[in-house]
Amino acid sequence: MAGKIGTDQGFLTPRQIQIVRMRKAGLKQSEIASRLGTTRQNIAILERRALEKIEQAAITLQMLEAEGAVCIADIQSGTHILDAVRVLIEKADADGIRLKGNMVDLVSWFKSNMEENIISGRVNAGAKVMILADGRCIKLPVR
Repeated sequence: MAGKIGTDQGFLTPRQIQIVRMRKAGLKQSEIASRLGTTRQNIAILERRALEKIEQAAITLQMLEAEGAVCIADIQSGTHILDAVRVLIEKADADGIRLKGNMVDLVSWFKSNMEENIISGRVNAGAKVMILADGRCIKLPVR
């Protein structure tokens, strides 16, 4: 789809992602509108649509997990990155899924996909990772 970030990034448009990030940073809709040169009403519409897409994605993930197509690994705040990878491996093993790559590959994936969430080699806020049946990992948003 033109104007959308690729499927590896989700279903939100770049503008929706920008707005969600700005709201997460504490900006009001009116402040975002002023910065982006649009109306507060337009920001409200874009934010509502983004949140609806996020909710639909969350419901889909819950359905897939219930069907056994995927599993979710919860990484607790303060977990060292090597222990976080161990949590992924143990969760995948428990669900009979063979992860793609070796330990080094998984550490690299973790660092590149969660770099904003890692400080001094530790997860500074809880994280969720979806493990697909084919062994791929996808970082999930944490609410």
